[in-house]
Amino acid sequence: MQTLRMRHLIVHMTDPSTDFLSPIYENFSSKTVLREPVTVREINTLITSHDRVVMLGHGSPDGLFSMGFCTGYIIGDENAGALAGKTNSLFIWCHASDFVRNHGLGGVTSGMFISEVEEGLMCGIPERYCTQAAINHSNRLFVRLIAEAMHVDQREMLKHVLKGYNCDCPIVDYNRKRLHLAESQGRNFFSKK
Repeated sequence: MQTLRMRHLIVHMTDPSTDFLSPIYENFSSKTVLREPVTVREINTLITSHDRVVMLGHGSPDGLFSMGFCTGYIIGDENAGALAGKTNSLFIWCHASDFVRNHGLGGVTSGMFISEVEEGLMCGIPERYCTQAAINHSNRLFVRLIAEAMHVDQREMLKHVLKGYNCDCPIVDYNRKRLHLAESQGRNFFSKK
């Protein structure tokens, strides 16, 4: 595996329910961590000035939520143009793969991702398997595997995660099936859709 050295922009809004994701980036030597909202212009400038963008938290097919479910997006349609220039981004939020596909972006992405008991129940995981202990195990394993592979290219990262994120746990199985590598489609985001 070839080691990549790069400047990382971390977009991880302050939210205690997603603090478990912090170990993904805590050991980076060259990083800018964004935990509070900024303007679209400011975040687009940050995106273009960094080598890799790591986006973590709660979201929807429309983007990464800002400071809560009803407060808008820190990453949304207005950022697609800036993100189009990146082929090695990390999009980890519920339904991020829809956002990535809709905008022709590239990087490792997640579909619906169970990180809380309520999400697991909502996604049909039987109650006997959907315990806080199982959620904690899934979250810790996923974060450890991503953190271990942040220094390699996207293809190797996903291969590493899929190999290790594989155990006899319905939550892990559900999440694992929704991890993908999206190839950038090189769309012109400034043209009308």
